[in-house]
Amino acid sequence: MTAGPSPPTPVFPIGRPLRWLVALSSRRPALTVTAWLAVAVVMLAWAFVALRFETSMLRLLSPTARYVTLYEQYSRNFGELDDVMIIVESGDVRRSVAFADRLVGALRRGPVRFHRLTYRVDPGHVAGQRLLYLTLDELTSLQRTLIDQRDFIERFAARPGLTTLLAGIRQRIDAGILLYLFDLGLDDATGRQGLAVLGDLVGQLQAVADGHDGYHSPWAGFWGLGRDRDEGLFLSDDKRLLFVFADPLSGGGGFAADRDAVEEIRRRIAELHIEFPDVSAGVTGGPALSTDEMTSAFRDSGIATIVAAVLTLAVLMLAFRQVVKPLVMLVVLATSVIVSIGVITLTVGHLTIFSVMFISMVVGLGIDYGIYVLYRYEEERVGRDPRDAVAVAAERSGPGIVLGALSGAVTFYVLMLTDFRGIREFGFVAGTALLIALLAMLTLFPAALVLVDASRLGRRDRRPIPNGESRLLRFASERRGVVLTLAVVTAVLAAVTAQDVGFDYNLMNLQAPGTESVRWEKRIIESGTRSVFGALDTAGSIAELRAKAAAFRRLPSVADVDSVTMLIPDDQPAKIDLLSALRPLVSGLRVGPRRPAARRGGDRPRDRDARTPPGVPRGAGARRGRRGYAATRGRRRRTACDAGAPRCRRGGAPLHRIRRARVRRLR
Repeated sequence: MTAGPSPPTPVFPIGRPLRWLVALSSRRPALTVTAWLAVAVVMLAWAFVALRFETSMLRLLSPTARYVTLYEQYSRNFGELDDVMIIVESGDVRRSVAFADRLVGALRRGPVRFHRLTYRVDPGHVAGQRLLYLTLDELTSLQRTLIDQRDFIERFAARPGLTTLLAGIRQRIDAGILLYLFDLGLDDATGRQGLAVLGDLVGQLQAVADGHDGYHSPWAGFWGLGRDRDEGLFLSDDKRLLFVFADPLSGGGGFAADRDAVEEIRRRIAELHIEFPDVSAGVTGGPALSTDEMTSAFRDSGIATIVAAVLTLAVLMLAFRQVVKPLVMLVVLATSVIVSIGVITLTVGHLTIFSVMFISMVVGLGIDYGIYVLYRYEEERVGRDPRDAVAVAAERSGPGIVLGALSGAVTFYVLMLTDFRGIREFGFVAGTALLIALLAMLTLFPAALVLVDASRLGRRDRRPIPNGESRLLRFASERRGVVLTLAVVTAVLAAVTAQDVGFDYNLMNLQAPGTESVRWEKRIIESGTRSVFGALDTAGSIAELRAKAAAFRRLPSVADVDSVTMLIPDDQPAKIDLLSALRPLVSGLRVGPRRPAARRGGDRPRDRDARTPPGVPRGAGARRGRRGYAATRGRRRRTACDAGAPRCRRGGAPLHRIRRARVRRLR
């Protein structure tokens, strides 16, 4: 039995215009292919220049929604509210601070500029009012210390330096020891306070000698304030996490700007890990989450597109038993995708986390139109010229192809009626991409088929298409009752199980679980501190603000509430009165110039002269006088020892031994 022409097929009214369109495209196939490729190149170049990628979740929401307009208003009034958050984790707060200090310095010297880089409260914001942030007890302790240590304060102010400081600390320790020895019934906190200052001072000297950073002033112990040295740092509840907030100058500049800032931070962190192997650090926060989200979406979309193309090509080669024409079909589809990206650039101007997935979707849906054209073309190709075959195929199968494409496009265009801007843009992008894929399969693909069949590749690749009905379709038509019963049972089971499907409001579950920003965000949650996601509200007065903050704290879903009241000191009238009483105690103090440190390698003659007591000859020609002064001083010491002075007894003075024992006990 020989194959003949296909039996007459009913022609729909739209069939003749489609036949004319395909005939026009295949009349000069080389020109059609060249025109499509030229348009694709232009669109691709324009997309590289103008296409943006929006990572902000705010861009996915309706611009007219009240919460969106409020957030935009807050951003205009208070600046960018979503910073990049750098997390530094270590068992030692000092190591974390040293790491953060080095990181901030490296970032400030780097190519990316930042509005703000901070890991602690900036004291410059409260300049002139810092004492108001102390408690009343601390201010009272400060007043008592000023009164008790006025002599030392005046001496240190007149001659500031390490020698004067150590002498004052020794005096405080001696006073505490004497109070304890004579048991005057007074508190020995004076000696303990001096030892605390000495311990802090020695610790700082040791840290500098060891090359460690993280300086803190020892004066808090001297004044008896008892302030935590970690106060003002942005720490987690367990003090294992130190937060560094970074606001790039490119904030709000889109995906590329945020990605550059995040990559620069991660590069600097990797460099510091060599010096700080015991410190872990990472980047999270809204911009980092969005950047990782878009990066993973691009990567996954590319992988999905490649896998879909390979699997589709394999299925087509197996079905058609050919290689060239299925490959040409995929090239035509890729050309339509490139043109679609250009059209999206001209109309929408950007892609989002939703719309970027349209490429893999178009590969799965747009390829169907080419399959219909190729199947019909191979049937009509027998006994016909390639141009006549594609024209007949378009006239007879084209109406069904167009109807299917229009149905799919309309389904996506319906999404444009929603308020969610991300879904609305996705509907427009997907629907437009399907229509462009349809146009390419009805113009570019027929022209490419004519060129292929006119070449050696087409003659070598031509194989008969299997003819005959599908066994599955035959079984479905003969066993209609069984098929309908299976369909009803499947639908009932699906309806029952659908009741257990819930809605997940956690935005973290939308993120890729293996990204760095997600891992550190979960680490923040595990540490007991707040999440990077929060709500904002404003008030017209301080009273309204306090009322709203109290109401928010009562909500079970709210972990903590921060407001501007945190920056307003409590008990201001009482503190102002107490500070007014402190003014006379410090008004007469004048800080003298610091003396230069002694040089190593022995004292020079002018240094020895500076230490020579009054009345002793000075200068290079007075060495004999100084030797006489030393001899006189030695005779005085021997005379005192002959008189039985306690400090000259063998083994050291008893008071000196008692002092050393008391120091060890206090430690």
